[in-house]
Amino acid sequence: MGPTESLYEHLKAKKTKADADRRTARKESLPAPDLPGFERTGEFTYKRVFREPNPLASLGAEEPLLSARASAKDLLFFDAETTGLSGGAGNLAFLLGAGHLDGGDFVVEQHFLADFPGEPEFLRLIRPLLDPERVFVSYNGSAFDSHLLVSRFSLNRMELSFPRQYDILHPSRRLWKSKVAAALGSCSLKNVERLVLNVDRGEDIDGAEVPECYFRFLRSGDPSSLEPVFYHNRIDVLSLAGLLHRIESLLRDPASLFAASPGDEGLPPEFAALGAMLLALDPVRAEDFLRIAFDRGDSRCGLLLGSIHKRRREYEEAFRVWEAVFAAAPAWRSGIEIAMHLEHRRRDAARALEIVLNLLTPPLRPSGGALRALQERKTRLERKLTRG
Repeated sequence: MGPTESLYEHLKAKKTKADADRRTARKESLPAPDLPGFERTGEFTYKRVFREPNPLASLGAEEPLLSARASAKDLLFFDAETTGLSGGAGNLAFLLGAGHLDGGDFVVEQHFLADFPGEPEFLRLIRPLLDPERVFVSYNGSAFDSHLLVSRFSLNRMELSFPRQYDILHPSRRLWKSKVAAALGSCSLKNVERLVLNVDRGEDIDGAEVPECYFRFLRSGDPSSLEPVFYHNRIDVLSLAGLLHRIESLLRDPASLFAASPGDEGLPPEFAALGAMLLALDPVRAEDFLRIAFDRGDSRCGLLLGSIHKRRREYEEAFRVWEAVFAAAPAWRSGIEIAMHLEHRRRDAARALEIVLNLLTPPLRPSGGALRALQERKTRLERKLTRG
């Protein structure tokens, strides 16, 4: 240490030299791998590009989408493969797959980080792709992928933001969770695409095995262990676009479900969930759809239809719908609406109490807060009848 050199400067210089020595030693012991199909973009980074048939072609690149609230040309479908499945400062992204429209094609880019020291280089290369003007489409990306990328950029003193995200996990759960979970056990992207899009990946790696494949590559320098990871990531991006197309098609033309034969378009959604989603986007189309679905025997759609009439203060029309729902499939949700209408609109406490007593009898009897509310209503109605 020189006479004018501080201890901090001395230790910092030693660390810089040690890091450089480690990088040099690693480069000499493990030369840069040759990744089939990839072009080398830096000391530790690689890239490859696929041009795929456009799964969004029927939607129109400039036409606004109901679900994503953006046009298709503004979307970036992305999926990151990481060194772990949870958060933490030691977890980083080593592969980013991103898909976007380019003319009539759907372009999928894969950017790969071959070793930890190249992370700053990797982040600088993917930064233009992650333009904040885009709408970022992912599957659980708003809870995991985007947070991880933002934290890695921040740790490397770079900025990144995802101001507009559309996470397809949430509408997928609303539309298909009960059916997918009953058939395959979870609402993972692989399970949803299999039943909803009729996509069979064949021999595909499980997401939980991805980190070990990367660590195996780091230990050996053999890129063969990465091929299943690259394939898995590419299909994930393509499935994101396919799933968005399916959701958007349902929202644009929900009545097509009534004309389709079973299996034509994959697993159909829950009609009531689709109607509820459509209510926030196109109320007129939603009401038409719910009425047809209710006429075809979907009692949950009848509950929603009754709620629409109630919000518009069309109380008698709502009452007729709830009576029809209760007659077809007696349940406490429609029964309580009938009891409320009888008590407050028709002032018929006796009939309202009769309904409530029926609801308090198994198998209609609810539990928890709904049961307590029913018991309170029963007490109040009995008091009203006692007073004459």
